[in-house]
Amino acid sequence: IISVANRKGGVGKSTITILLATSIANQFGKKILVLDLDSQETSKYVYDIDVAVDRKPLFDIISTHSRALVDVLRENDGKYDIILLDLPRITEKITDAENSVLNGVIFSDAVLIPTVGTVLDVASTHGFYQMVKEFHEYKKKNKQPYKYRVLVNRSNYRATNDHAVEYMKKEKMKLMENRLGDYAIFQNVSTDVDILESAEGQKRWKPFFDEFCETFKIQ
Repeated sequence: IISVANRKGGVGKSTITILLATSIANQFGKKILVLDLDSQETSKYVYDIDVAVDRKPLFDIISTHSRALVDVLRENDGKYDIILLDLPRITEKITDAENSVLNGVIFSDAVLIPTVGTVLDVASTHGFYQMVKEFHEYKKKNKQPYKYRVLVNRSNYRATNDHAVEYMKKEKMKLMENRLGDYAIFQNVSTDVDILESAEGQKRWKPFFDEFCETFKIQ
């Protein structure tokens, strides 16, 4: 179970979830389930559009609520090789969203934390990272595997992005070495297409994807 999560919205969680689901399914022949816990249901919306025009998604998806997360995980235990959790942002007014994030992160074996290289995004991510780190320490004591990494998404390699990365390194946050650039190929994702099938995908997505698979032991 791998969560794609951050307390901050607008960092590309749903897009990255779909990209990972399609590439893992296509490259490794894995059976993938995506659980969309975001009230906006972005991943489920993209999935339903593709199905409506007779496309065949490379993964299954369920839109669910934080209160039903444990039941859904139990119902699908053993049916899938990998479950990806697309989690919502945390807001002070929506306690359900907060529960979704906390429950998802707790029940996961790994967490990918996308962020954007701005002062506000990195500051918000730092707080969320500390929470995930505490979960890691708890699971470590109980001898449970738990990996977590921060991904800089929509990177334009300008000074602001470099400063953000330097700050996170100074804070000893565990970062993915590869960033994802702000490219058009990541804007219009499909549930039935692995972007690694294209030359652009090989160039823009593959370095990160290979690192992700090595880090999170996908094979």
